[in-house]
Amino acid sequence: MTENDTIVVGRVLPRIAAVEAVGSRAVRVTWAEGDGVAGAQTVDLSPMLDRYKLYAPLRADPTLFATVRVGAYGSALVWGEDEAIDMSALALESLAGQSVASGAQPHGPGRARR
Repeated sequence: MTENDTIVVGRVLPRIAAVEAVGSRAVRVTWAEGDGVAGAQTVDLSPMLDRYKLYAPLRADPTLFATVRVGAYGSALVWGEDEAIDMSALALESLAGQSVASGAQPHGPGRARR
């Protein structure tokens, strides 16, 4: 074993590689890694946006929603200049799973879920 080896205990947590806003309630996310995710998919964030007070500014301001970007280490989505609003990759993975269960197309053409 070297200092650069990765030790995995349990499942691989999701990490986000890239994101872009799709309208005022969804994002197109490309996953870097994670056991429950692969490739790119569009995820509807409405369940989280509607449920938590933290996301009220995103509900009210589509321009702010459009500032979405990947946070440090791909562990979250962040919004705004000060990154005061965030959503963890784990929460996003859960929403992505809901999208798949509801029949949404999670992957681009020819992409298979691992």
